[in-house]
Amino acid sequence: MPKKYNCKQVQNKIAESIKKPETIYKADCVNWSGRTNDSNELSSEIIAGLLLEKKNSGWLKGIGTISREETYNPHLGAKFQKTKSNRKEEQYAGCLFNTKAKLGTLGKVIEYQVPLKNIRGDRAGKIDLVTYNESKNSFYLIEFKLNNTSDTLLKTVLEIETYYLQLDPEKFRCDFNTNPQSEIYKAVLLQGKPEGCLALKEAKEVNKINLRPKLKKLIQKLQIGVYELINDGNIEILCQ
Repeated sequence: MPKKYNCKQVQNKIAESIKKPETIYKADCVNWSGRTNDSNELSSEIIAGLLLEKKNSGWLKGIGTISREETYNPHLGAKFQKTKSNRKEEQYAGCLFNTKAKLGTLGKVIEYQVPLKNIRGDRAGKIDLVTYNESKNSFYLIEFKLNNTSDTLLKTVLEIETYYLQLDPEKFRCDFNTNPQSEIYKAVLLQGKPEGCLALKEAKEVNKINLRPKLKKLIQKLQIGVYELINDGNIEILCQ
């Protein structure tokens, strides 16, 4: 059973985490899924509400672009080689890349595990998937969560927002040989069963009246599309 926290503890924890905005998605508190033991509020609702407050808006500005010298397109011309690794999301993403899977409005998978670091010391991860919708001349940076993951929707959303802000859009477009007018969007793609994928369970709750209204508002403010991968590339929009 997850540990219970009171409202003040949640507020204090996120206030401390905001001081290091580039790693806010890694903070323990954004992955707390339960309710507070005093006010019976969802921890994610308290945190989303605080992140939405004008006085805290600086956390977004505190995530700077990383000027990467190497390409954002590291797997050009190479096939993903499946291994016995337990990194199931990377394995699945690599398979989608190999087949150049078409994911509805998100377009075709053109890259996976895209690095953001320039030097080892940079605080940055990798973008799980990149897709391109040719008819819309639009890229999508995707955070992918597979079944059997305990990451919350809040953590997942903050992760792709961080990566988006760290990306150098001009170099990105250049590396993929597209024109400067190409749009770059953010998305979360979830796959599995709600009981096995916490972020998917929470995403299905977002549109329920009064259940996660602050998280929904945060997702909309950040302009992140949340999708479910059903099968054979079919996707369903859960929140936008």
